[in-house]
Amino acid sequence: MTFSSSVSVFASAACILCATSRAHALELELSAQTLATLVSDDAAKGGGVGLGIEGGIVVVRGLALPSSEIVTRARVSVLAGAGLAWGLEAGAAWRAEIAKHWQPEIGAYLLYLCGDLARAIDEHGQLAKDPVAALVGLTPLRLPLDQDWVSFLSLRVGATLGTGHPPLAASLTFFEVGRTF
Repeated sequence: MTFSSSVSVFASAACILCATSRAHALELELSAQTLATLVSDDAAKGGGVGLGIEGGIVVVRGLALPSSEIVTRARVSVLAGAGLAWGLEAGAAWRAEIAKHWQPEIGAYLLYLCGDLARAIDEHGQLAKDPVAALVGLTPLRLPLDQDWVSFLSLRVGATLGTGHPPLAASLTFFEVGRTF
């Protein structure tokens, strides 16, 4: 695929998203988090506790409930454990406003973890690759405050993609504070 065809595909996808979105204006979210992440399979193990920054864009409003929305998001995190590791996450969540000051979320994410991880060496002397995991997430305690919000104890759990056993991946966000622009 050439560069111009890649740009064309992304531009078409953006136009479709904009045309189908019922959002009145582009709404951006940015948050800072404290979190713990663990990824483990036969070939690689790693994780730690650290800080994350997450950005999101509301892409659809009023799906299933009038006061609900779908948010796409990406997170970068730096973790300290047995060494220094970092993670990249991307995904989407459905958020519903159940009560005036309560907005639980459920979502799906992909996590890529790299850095100082414990890695196995295969029969050819190659180190195991950085693990990728598919996660589902639940944020039961998200509380809006004007244009800001706080959330507590958000859990994302799933499996590493590949052949390793046990394919475990988990990310727990202890505390998050964010702002909507």
